[in-house]
Amino acid sequence: MEDKIVPVTPYSTEDTMLPWHDTNPLPETLAKITRHISDNLHMEMDHHSLADRYDMNVTQLEAMFQDHLSQTPTEFQKRVRLNKAQYLLEQTLLSLETVADKSGFGDIPSLQDAFLQNLNMFPSRYK
Repeated sequence: MEDKIVPVTPYSTEDTMLPWHDTNPLPETLAKITRHISDNLHMEMDHHSLADRYDMNVTQLEAMFQDHLSQTPTEFQKRVRLNKAQYLLEQTLLSLETVADKSGFGDIPSLQDAFLQNLNMFPSRYK
């Protein structure tokens, strides 16, 4: 069965977490997987359970992510978490602890590590 193509509009006001900047459509299955990851940032997703959930093997899952998003599912999840944290820091007055929790990092040190690795700054400076 071939996937239908689903258009994706990134960075709308309701969907601030999606880590891509073009409007290329994604295959329907990949759109569902990325939505599942985005909706469940608090969960660590292992490739095997994610592939099983969408009736594919790990190789297919990883190839789909590489072909369409040029990253692994784990890299995608990290990027979505970081994008959500950035959005929350820019658009709200939430504490760092709350931002870390709501974006799936769980605690301030994990949030800080992600910001330092990816943005070369602390989240408190990002605000």
